[in-house]
Amino acid sequence: MTTRRDLLKTAAALAAAGMPMAASGQTTNASLKPIKLVVGFPAGGITDAVARLVAQGLETVLGSSVIVENRGGAGGNIASAAVARAEPDGSTLLLGAVSTHAINPRLYKDLTFDTVKDFTPVGFVASAANVLVVNPQFAPNDLPELIAFAKGRTEPLQMAIPGYGTTPHMAGELLKRAAGIDIAFVPYRGGAPALTDVIAGVVPMIFDGLLTASAQVRSGTVRALGISSPRRNSILPEVPTIAEILPGFDAQVWWAVFAPARLAPELTAQLHKAVTEAVRLPAISGKLIQYGCDVSSMTQRQLAELVVSETEKWGRIIQEANIKLE
Repeated sequence: MTTRRDLLKTAAALAAAGMPMAASGQTTNASLKPIKLVVGFPAGGITDAVARLVAQGLETVLGSSVIVENRGGAGGNIASAAVARAEPDGSTLLLGAVSTHAINPRLYKDLTFDTVKDFTPVGFVASAANVLVVNPQFAPNDLPELIAFAKGRTEPLQMAIPGYGTTPHMAGELLKRAAGIDIAFVPYRGGAPALTDVIAGVVPMIFDGLLTASAQVRSGTVRALGISSPRRNSILPEVPTIAEILPGFDAQVWWAVFAPARLAPELTAQLHKAVTEAVRLPAISGKLIQYGCDVSSMTQRQLAELVVSETEKWGRIIQEANIKLE
């Protein structure tokens, strides 16, 4: 059985090859081919939008073309599998996410790739919060009232989710356990119809992305009770974090760039440096902040360790909730 120590050791080994050069800030003479940045979700969503900003930034930093390729399906697994099988020459990268690299490994059986062993962690991009919003006619005015309201009921509270295993679903499962309340999840085919039913009062609450939720909060069609990140966000600065009521609560979406395993150290270092610089460009970071993202950087080792720790965290919840997808 693979233990956490085994996974951390593997992750550290995969990240270590490029670490010395990346840490020293040295440039390399390694030449990069035109890059294909693969995204496991359709065009038009937030992950696609983040990918296109990363591609734009990389083109500026590297001076070579970066093409975004959308390969949706199976919760991002089709794209992940394709990149895991690609030649490790720096020409094929994946914009991975918490869903592809931390949730899916415990959610899907018989994956054809290993998110630790089959990828080289290249660079962290950004994270973003979900917002717990409710119908304006829903009685609780804040999170403590919601928790008290739920504990005083014999029936579980309903929460809309854009499908089982999605990040809003995982945030709801974490809230259920952290608050000690009973929640019944109502699945929809995507976030838009789920939010529509919350606005209509069919289902009282949902975790929704910060960008779309903030627009609805400002229009008064929903009321925000809490943000899923550890810190408040400038888009909705008046909305408290859930962690202010339930310490340690953290259910963020995050994105990072990964390459196939066995990428040469000089290319790994060059790409790590390029991704880090790309997301710091004012034109890129400014847009990411407008999307509600928290832009930050990590070493390759830190990114590798994030994948392991997040996989463990969400894996426990998936196991406890007995969530299974084929």
